[in-house]
Amino acid sequence: MVCTMSINILLVDSTPLINSIIKALRCVFGEKSNIIRTSSLAETKEYEDEEFDLIITELELPDKKGCTILNVLSLLFKETPIIATSSHENDDLVRGSIRHGAVCFINKQNESENIIRQKLLAIWERHMMNNHQNTLQTVMSKFSAIQNQLEEQVNDGKPQSIAN
Repeated sequence: MVCTMSINILLVDSTPLINSIIKALRCVFGEKSNIIRTSSLAETKEYEDEEFDLIITELELPDKKGCTILNVLSLLFKETPIIATSSHENDDLVRGSIRHGAVCFINKQNESENIIRQKLLAIWERHMMNNHQNTLQTVMSKFSAIQNQLEEQVNDGKPQSIAN
């Protein structure tokens, strides 16, 4: 399954092990995906005014390590889902990354490309579903406000009593 819409992805990683994730991204999101790659948190901050649909970050960068990276990215890109990656895996690292805002953890060394693709698809589907729910809530709120305004205009701004 290939996503048919164009998406912007920020890939924060300085290791060659990221190639399996890039391959999975291209498979899931196709050639319409725009992948910006940075290799440090300092370099990533240069893109803080950009909008991204997905962020994938290594947890060991040259200038920061661990969940500090997730904290900074969450502040810079507030509503963007973040996937944490590492070639090391232990329970504390996985749990810590999720506690600090990552929607998923990918072990670059031990996970097959198929598993990575399935994780990417699941995260994207959940993200899109949440966006649709938020849009629906916004539309319903606006509809309710317009309906109230129309009722006030019909009633000339005065509440009407129902007479039998």
